[in-house]
Amino acid sequence: TAWQLSTTNVDSSSPAAYTYLGVTRGLGADLWVNGQHSQGCSVWIDMIVGSTAALAINGAATSSINVPNNAALIGMYVTAQSVCLTFQNSANLLSSNGVQGIVGY
Repeated sequence: TAWQLSTTNVDSSSPAAYTYLGVTRGLGADLWVNGQHSQGCSVWIDMIVGSTAALAINGAATSSINVPNNAALIGMYVTAQSVCLTFQNSANLLSSNGVQGIVGY
């Protein structure tokens, strides 16, 4: 099956939302890019294991993540967080809140 991830409030200057996937939730550390602080944004994924991008249309983007039909994956956590481009801070990135799903539930 597929996990549909919708990112809303994508900055109008951003052509896409980039969604990063992980298996464990992070602690919400401040987001820094090349020494520039993305004020008010946090990182909610500990280790990135995949990513996807979706075009932003009217401030929203939807990604579809295929989840293999494998019983061994049942109960596994999947975390996701999106970022988009912006001119609102010196890092030129905004981040979404992090979400977490459990395969098979």
